[in-house]
Amino acid sequence: VLTRLSSMDKSYDQDVVRQRIGLAMDAIKSLNELTPTLMEMERIRSKRLDNFFVRFRVGQVVQHAHEKWRGVVCGWEKKKIMNATVVTYSILPDKGDVHHFHKPAGVIFDKAMEVQFQNTSTAKGGKTES
Repeated sequence: VLTRLSSMDKSYDQDVVRQRIGLAMDAIKSLNELTPTLMEMERIRSKRLDNFFVRFRVGQVVQHAHEKWRGVVCGWEKKKIMNATVVTYSILPDKGDVHHFHKPAGVIFDKAMEVQFQNTSTAKGGKTES
């Protein structure tokens, strides 16, 4: 609450006024110090919301639900196609699981392959299919 102090009002104490002004300035300084932290928290929060449909993180070991091969997630890319969110993962497959792939004999996996997941619901907690 702000109170107007005029030069005609002699009932106030100069020391009290200085103390209150000092406290007000300290409050403004602390708000200025908190602003970068609050902005960083907002940036992190919005980034988390943007990554909502990403099920697997970089470095995570995953296994295909049907074909049973394993691999490490090397990266991902999220795209909005029509009303669906499609996440494409780059996965480096485990060389011990190459017998699960339908590739000609002698083919060596030396780079990551792309695996797509499509979200079938835009609501939170929606199902995801591979």
